[in-house]
Amino acid sequence: MEFLQTRFFNQTKLNFASVISCFLKQPFHWMYKKNKKMGNSAFLTVSLLPFLTLIITVLIGFAGLSLGIKNITRSQSYCIKQALQTQKALGEIL
Repeated sequence: MEFLQTRFFNQTKLNFASVISCFLKQPFHWMYKKNKKMGNSAFLTVSLLPFLTLIITVLIGFAGLSLGIKNITRSQSYCIKQALQTQKALGEIL
């Protein structure tokens, strides 16, 4: 039983020589994999930037159109109210 315990202990022990040799063979390999994944998402983000400017431009255009339609409707409303008041005043005179 003691033999198995020491063997298991020796297998689970961290061997610094193998860790260092691994990093010397392929230094920062984990960083390259991470940057490759980030590169794909960065490409997607950069390719969507023109669409973002297009969407913002369309939204600003719709806001301008709605304000213009609102002003036109308000001016027509004032014109109709003034015409009704004028007709009432003329109706009393005539």
